[in-house]
Order: sequence, then C-alpha cells, then structure tokens
Amino acid sequence: MDGISVEEVFVTAGINVRSHCLAACQASDHFVFASDGQAVVQTFPSNTCGRIVSVSDRFHSGPITILKRVTNVVNNSEDDVFLSAGVDGRVVLYSVAAVNPIIRHLTTLDGVKGSIGALCGTFAADRLVLMASWVSGTDGGVRIWWLNQDSQEYSMRTLFDVNDIGTAFVIASDMQTMSNGRVLLAVGTTRRMIELYCETSCEKAMKRVLSVAGHEDWIHSIAFNQSFPVLMASAGQDGFVKLWRIEEEEVKGGGDGEIWCNKKSLPNRKPEK
Repeated sequence: MDGISVEEVFVTAGINVRSHCLAACQASDHFVFASDGQAVVQTFPSNTCGRIVSVSDRFHSGPITILKRVTNVVNNSEDDVFLSAGVDGRVVLYSVAAVNPIIRHLTTLDGVKGSIGALCGTFAADRLVLMASWVSGTDGGVRIWWLNQDSQEYSMRTLFDVNDIGTAFVIASDMQTMSNGRVLLAVGTTRRMIELYCETSCEKAMKRVLSVAGHEDWIHSIAFNQSFPVLMASAGQDGFVKLWRIEEEEVKGGGDGEIWCNKKSLPNRKPEK
C-alpha cells in the first residue's frame, strides 16, 4: 500500500470534551462542532486557518454531550440537518445551508429524563426519524421520535419508548433506511450486545428483530455505510472493530411485515506488514 502522509494544519479551541461533538457537512465545505451549549459552523482550512461563519443561539441549558449530522441519502434538500443533545435531556435540530451556511434552529424536543449519551437520525420518505438514549443515575432509556417534514418545517408525528433493553445502557447508535423504506436502528450497549430494531409498518413503533453478542465488553461505537448492501461497523472496549453485513428478508404472511435481519461477520485477518 502507498504511504499516507498526515499534516496538522489547524487547531481550534473551545470544543466540548466529548467523543462525538463534531460532524462534517455533506452539502458544503464546513464542519459543525459543539461549544458548551451552542453549535458552531466553521470552514475547513485551506490556504488560511479555518474561519467560524455562524454560531447558534444557546438552546441547551447545559453542555452539549453529542452532536450528529442526520443521514439524508433519500432527502432532496440541499441543506444539512444536525442534531445536538445534552445533559438537559433536550434534542435540538438545526439546518446548515450549502450556500451562505448560517446555522438555523428548526425545533427542540423535550421530555427525556436524563443526560443524553447516544443520538442518531435519518430521513425516510416524508418523515424524519430520531433516536436518543439517556441516563439518570441507575436509570436509563431510549426514545424514538417521528417528525413530519414540510419544506424546512418539522412537526411531531409520534414518539415511542423502547422498553426491552433491560438493565443495560445504550451508549452507541446509528440508523439506516432499508431498501423497503423501513428504518433500521442499531444500538450498542453496556451488556456487549448489538440490538437491531426495525420500524413497523405503521411507522409509530420499533420492534427488535435481532440481538448479536458483538464484543467481549461495552460497545461504544456503531455506524452504517448508508448504502447497499448494508454494512455496519462496531467498536468495543475489547479493542476490536468488527464489520457486519445486514440482510433483509420480507416474511410472507407476516402481518405487518417486519423484516428479518441475518448477520454475517467478516473473518478476522491479521494486518499486512
């Protein structure tokens, strides 16, 4: 393999000390990061240092714990949509336009009982599906929202609380829209399990379709490839990164027709010297 050179070209200060508080724009040459309770839009450095172009108002009452870009493979908007969540239990939606990238507040979701540690969202046809997991002392939970999308306006359609996680905490998550239009949610837990949930046909609930003992310890990162065939990467406290192939299969006569997911893990290989 040809050599790869890496050069540090810019250092910024003020970003929150969290593992998921920065995300790149897809529609423009900018990135967004969390600074205390605000979201900041900045250019990537080229011949000069990166430049801050927009800062949101303070919609959180405490520090932001996680910031993610909504995956928008099926969304035709030229704007990027970002999510932030914090110790206050709020989820805030922003848009960043491709041209004149000013950050704009879209809506705020309240009602979560603790500090949010995992967050993700995806567009699917006419709806936006969001998920957040929270922790408060020895208690925790997972909430999923469905939002209607009308141009750049978002309104609540319904919400659903996942109640079959047990005593484990969800610390990683990602979503992908499958080829049949349903949303697939993957979460990593402190019980070393990867739990896969599929959106039901009524688009008002999620049903667990597969549990995978993915690692030997906590699973702290999960990501889909947002393409087909569906691949999912997971990383755990055991020091391993694993790649999974997710297959969907429609069940004939299965009522509301939830999909089944068959897991395939790639064989372990020693790195080439």
